[in-house]
This record gives sequence, C-alpha cells and structure tokens, in this order.
Amino acid sequence: MGALNLMQSTSLQSYAGYAWEFLRLNPKYRMSFERSRSAQGPPKKLINGGYLFQSKSASKAAEKWGLQYFADPALDYLNAPVFWTEKAFPKSLAIGVEPINSANISNKSIQFSDISCTRHHLLTANGLRQTVLKSSHFWLQFFGYPKIPSDEKGRIIVHVDGGKGLRKRLDVLGFLADLRDNKPIHNEYENPTQSYENLQFYWETLALRTKGISYRGMAESLFGKDRVEQEWDNNGCSLKSKIVRACARGHELSQHGYLDLLKK
Repeated sequence: MGALNLMQSTSLQSYAGYAWEFLRLNPKYRMSFERSRSAQGPPKKLINGGYLFQSKSASKAAEKWGLQYFADPALDYLNAPVFWTEKAFPKSLAIGVEPINSANISNKSIQFSDISCTRHHLLTANGLRQTVLKSSHFWLQFFGYPKIPSDEKGRIIVHVDGGKGLRKRLDVLGFLADLRDNKPIHNEYENPTQSYENLQFYWETLALRTKGISYRGMAESLFGKDRVEQEWDNNGCSLKSKIVRACARGHELSQHGYLDLLKK
C-alpha cells in the first residue's frame, strides 16, 4: 500500500476537499483501492492544462464510498482524481458545451480553460464527462456530454435542476461566475473559518494516529513539547482529553461523516 502524502496546504477551506482527506485515511477504503488498481488508466494532459481520465466501466464498489471511481488514497485533495457521485455531492451541476464562435462568445461566457485551478475530467464509455474544478478554497463538479471531451475551451451552458438542493446549486453557479470574473476568493461560499480549522485539527490528529503515535506524542507534535511537559497527565488532563476527542471525531469522519461534509 502506498505511503500517505500529506496535504500540500494546511489552509484547506473546502468541505469536499476535507471529505476526501478523511476518506483516504480509512484503512478499509485503502484496501478497496488496492483491489481495484486496474479500473482507471493514466491521465492525458490537455493542451490548456487540465487532465483527462478515462474509465471503461462504472465501479459499483467505488459507489459505496460515494465515488464514481476509485482514487489513489496516497494523493491529497489537489492531486487525486476524485469524482463524487451526484447522490453524494448534490451540488454537482449539469452542463452543456458549445463550440466557441463569433456569435456566442462574450465577456460573460464561461470556459473551463479560463479558470485557474486544478482541472480534472473523467470520461466514461457512454460519453459522459465529469469535471472537477478545485483549489484550496473551492471544489466544483459538473457533468455533461461534450462533443469533444478533451476540449476545455467550449462555452459552458449550466442547466440548473429546480429540485431539492436548488439553493446550493445556485450558489455554485454564482461562485462559477465569480471565478470567471476573477473576483477575490476567501473561502468556499463564505463558510466560517473556525469550522475548517476544527476539521484540520481532526485530520492532523487522525493522520498521526494512523501512524501508531501515542496520544502524548500526538500532543507534542501538535502543541509542542514544552506545553505538553507542563500540562500533560496520563491519568487525565484537558490536553489529553482534547486529543482523545479529536481522534474520535476524526475516526467518525473517515468512516461515514465525510459524506455529511459533502452536503454542506
């Protein structure tokens, strides 16, 4: 099983990004991935900077985890080709793609190639293309049937379903327009920073726990040896309680709680 690569950024502010970070710490998921390594081929680097992945058939085993296909748990949220199912990630948007021409191009047109971020596309055998746009501050997902799957310069037409979850999909559409207009990005849909800080603490604690590090060793890594030396008591103290609670919460998030994050 591959070594776990830590996140490139500790300022992650995306619930979908944290959902992946917790899932990849789940040992059962890691074993499931090892059994499915041949399901997805290597990506193709596209001319405008994105990556196109192809898969011959859907993975029922991956769907149990909320994924379209298995992604390598050794890779962090920016590098792993993670495509959530529409059921797991209700903010996914259906899109159409038109070739660019003089009649339909304007400063309000949206093209994936114009958005500076990590861009992953997954092409299935029936022509469906899943697209994920992500950075440390956002995670957007789209699906549609473009005539040229490898083209990132087509004009995007968003089809917003009026059913359950409409408000969240409209938020995504507005956020996409902000990206097009190069407006400043603070965090995903203006969610409280404290929530992300808590998730980061839970993830760091669980990541240390998976390495077999003791509660005290985890506290030393996260709070510093000097503070632990002054406050630690094996029989019980606030610092130890905080670590124990964080481990429990991190474990819960890695087992099933990550799916709840996707619905925020």
